[in-house]
Amino acid sequence: MAATSGRYVFATSRIALFEERVRDLRQQAEHYQTNPTIRVLHHQSSDLSINASVVSEIEDAPRIYKDQEHIVLFITHEGMMAADLDGFVGWHIYIDESPAAVSSAAFKVPATATYLDAAYDLEPSSKKGWFKVVPKPSAPDKSAIINDEFLSGLATFHKRARSSQGVFVNVSSWTNVIGSHKPLQWWSAWTPAELGAFASVTIAGSGYRHSIGYKATQTWCPDQVDFVFEEVKSPARARAKVRVHFLARHRGSTTFWKGAGRACLVKAARYLATIPNIGYWATNTDFELSFEAAGLSGERVSPRQEGTNTLIHHTCCALIYSSKAVPSDGPILEVFGLKKSDIERAREVEDIVQFVLRGALRRPDFDGTYEVYLYEEHQANMLKTYLEQEGIADVELVAVDEAGILDVQRPKSGRPRIQLDESSKAERVERRRESDKRRKRRERAAEKQRRQKNGTYRGRGRP
Repeated sequence: MAATSGRYVFATSRIALFEERVRDLRQQAEHYQTNPTIRVLHHQSSDLSINASVVSEIEDAPRIYKDQEHIVLFITHEGMMAADLDGFVGWHIYIDESPAAVSSAAFKVPATATYLDAAYDLEPSSKKGWFKVVPKPSAPDKSAIINDEFLSGLATFHKRARSSQGVFVNVSSWTNVIGSHKPLQWWSAWTPAELGAFASVTIAGSGYRHSIGYKATQTWCPDQVDFVFEEVKSPARARAKVRVHFLARHRGSTTFWKGAGRACLVKAARYLATIPNIGYWATNTDFELSFEAAGLSGERVSPRQEGTNTLIHHTCCALIYSSKAVPSDGPILEVFGLKKSDIERAREVEDIVQFVLRGALRRPDFDGTYEVYLYEEHQANMLKTYLEQEGIADVELVAVDEAGILDVQRPKSGRPRIQLDESSKAERVERRRESDKRRKRRERAAEKQRRQKNGTYRGRGRP
């Protein structure tokens, strides 16, 4: 983008990365002695026109900058997926990391369905059993939904419904869910097929093959998108050593930590507070205050740290985190034929890998020891497999008994078993033994009768 004149769009996942990416581009332009026009479009940007929405500004960009010979337009993944990009004929787009391209949910709407009926039409789709949501002309805009104290929970649904990819629901008429306790399921999937106007599309992401967006594209529109994978060879690396500490052998989850596993999370926070050299750490949003109160050392960041280089000087990190499949993923599991393990690999494992690789391991010349603290053994094993397969580091797994949760067993799901006293158990064993004796006696008697009838029976003693 810096070396060659042209019209480019650069899409990244988080606003926090824009300053870093723009700085990198300016340094490259200085190196190549070029002077591209740089525009940054997000809701906090000074480049945004007065009273203009981000989406409309993105859609107008080809017209506004049609006379620019060398321009780079920075936008977010969300902006890219929300806008109609058909006007970007001849432009090139670079997408940094995998977008969160698929959304889904399931919720009961016995009363809200009346509003849905007034605001949206339903049309048949090519996916059997799923119907496309089409906003009516009278439907409110996104800002009205976000600012509505009753309907704000529908903001994602409404935003996706107004996007080019749309939203699909599992009912053919809203009357099917008005006054009903049957859950309404919906899903929406953005695919690179929306980028057909661009002269070229480049997605930079080591985990893209594992992403839900890639898998959805392969199922939803395999004939519209042709993926050509190119491996970018990394420079020769020094052989670092990574010690991955895990606190529990059981699987963690936000549901568990909010309920029966609350004590485990508290103990995890208290243990990590005793580690003096944690460079950066993160946990799920719901638990951040608990970990801050415990007094962890180091910098608190968000779990999603893909793309940043600002943490590269650290040699220790901690991530107590879960992003496994949840009930709201039901629609995409069904529609795209995914498994819960696919969701876990695309979200939780990828986030852990990206988080850990933001520190000193990002430097090819790092040959020291890098300390990582994770919640569960399964996460530690997945990280070990990735780092060793990619030739990044030698990995040692360290089970941490000091946190006091290493061998805690999670309660099994389902109806609790009825506990019987020891006398009841003994009586049951005796009843089974007597029943078995009676069965065997019946079998012997039946065999004796059969042989007598055939003339082959011989009594006891010598013949």
